[in-house]
Amino acid sequence: METDFTLALHDQAGPIGAEAVAGCGWGLDHFGGEHVLAAALSRSTPKRYEHRLTLAITDRRTIVNGWSSTKGGLNDIRFCVPHDLITRVEVKDGILANHVKLFVGGQVYELGFTEITEPLGKLFTALAQLHPQARSAPPIPLPEVSATDPAAARAGAQSLWRQDPPINQAMIHIDQLVSGGQIEAASGYDFVCRLLMAHRSAIAGPGGSPALGQTWLSPMSAQDLGHTLVGIYGPPAHYQVTDGWAWHQFRIDPNRDYLGAVLSALGVAAFVGLGFGFSPGAAIAHQLLKRDPITSIRVGIRDGSACSMYVVEGPRGKLENSDANMAYRLHQALIHSAYRVLERRCVLGWAVEHAALFR
Repeated sequence: METDFTLALHDQAGPIGAEAVAGCGWGLDHFGGEHVLAAALSRSTPKRYEHRLTLAITDRRTIVNGWSSTKGGLNDIRFCVPHDLITRVEVKDGILANHVKLFVGGQVYELGFTEITEPLGKLFTALAQLHPQARSAPPIPLPEVSATDPAAARAGAQSLWRQDPPINQAMIHIDQLVSGGQIEAASGYDFVCRLLMAHRSAIAGPGGSPALGQTWLSPMSAQDLGHTLVGIYGPPAHYQVTDGWAWHQFRIDPNRDYLGAVLSALGVAAFVGLGFGFSPGAAIAHQLLKRDPITSIRVGIRDGSACSMYVVEGPRGKLENSDANMAYRLHQALIHSAYRVLERRCVLGWAVEHAALFR
């Protein structure tokens, strides 16, 4: 059996943190500036099967997700613990017991990363001694418009978390359009917010809204998001609109790697593989041998403020409950597809049909 353990901090924590976020089912508050501070991956491959446990510690909460290519295993491990709700911490670092447990009311959450019991224990013990309001960073407001920066594009470019030439260039273009009177300042600010979400999602993982629970956010419009999904899975087998949500039912051929093809085309295959020897093709083969294959998914989409909202359902409710790795790869495909879509929207505007964006 091969085993790997990786601990990543700050700028290096994004890829692993994104896997934990997607698999847990609670998106990051990108409009509120939530950061991933640290992430860990524990991976083992007994008998050529894959078992992965990922951890993301943000400036507000701790997220854990498990995934196995076989039935059972780590597939039902997923939780999100807001730091201000922790009531007690138990640390055991010895031969007979080795764990860190977080108590939230009557619930107990075991982190499960024995390789770093000591530093995790110190961190959460110290955190629990703080007043609950001091355990989480306050939301960071989005850049504000001003008389000299009417769409907040210049402030947005300065607030990028790291160098991101496509997003920076798009910010410059929006600023020029607004300054030249070619688009309204409000439309420009809408673009700036979407570009910031795309940037932060690519770095740290998919976004969500604290007020909306397990609803994901995309910087694309609902129409563009729907067309992107059709580009991945083909036309939906069933489509309906209910209470403002557009529901797409996609049939899935379990012998076809839809997401691998899209991610390779986008040039992000190495990002998804994390560089730790993970093989999507091998995982799919293992899944077919041991797990019930997913033959359909249902995606609900609607427009939001400077974003679209979406939910993805599988055989067991939310897709991550059935296959956390598939959910992770789907989110990554949508995040990186958004870069191309937003780039064209900044140039061509919203009136152009999606099919004409890349002609």
